[in-house]
Amino acid sequence: MSSYQFIASNKPLPEVKNPYEEYLSINDMIKRKMKVDKSLLKGKAVDRNEKVVLYYPTEESFDELVLYRDQSPSDYAEEYSNKLFLTGIEWKYTEKRAAQLLDYLKEQLKHNDELEVWDIWLNVRDEAEIKTVKASRLSIADLAFLHWDKAYDKPQCLLIKR
Repeated sequence: MSSYQFIASNKPLPEVKNPYEEYLSINDMIKRKMKVDKSLLKGKAVDRNEKVVLYYPTEESFDELVLYRDQSPSDYAEEYSNKLFLTGIEWKYTEKRAAQLLDYLKEQLKHNDELEVWDIWLNVRDEAEIKTVKASRLSIADLAFLHWDKAYDKPQCLLIKR
């Protein structure tokens, strides 16, 4: 089973990229005195300037909040929401990242009447628990159900109304 967290909306939402994610070329790696795996050097036509290595400065920076427009939304997600757009959430929950998500949601509610924030398991179909909150009362505590180490009970949704 896999967890899928997403925001459902009737308007497309802007993406948020990991600020630490970087693509490096072989030459970039050499300049930074990084070890270059031999597999990257195989072949006669290796372009040492091509950005081919995905790099994060620390393991922790890999888990930053990323929001992406889901181009192929899960059939499972569509069972729970009838909103037109799904924005996937990838992260490892921390208070700091939850605060960042909170700010993002509040900003998006300036342009949307309501948003749904979902936590579901793929391949598990169950009746969802839905909590409703006004945007003016939205807090980090409302997002705690998204914490990565909590026990999964059933699909959950936070319906946020402007």
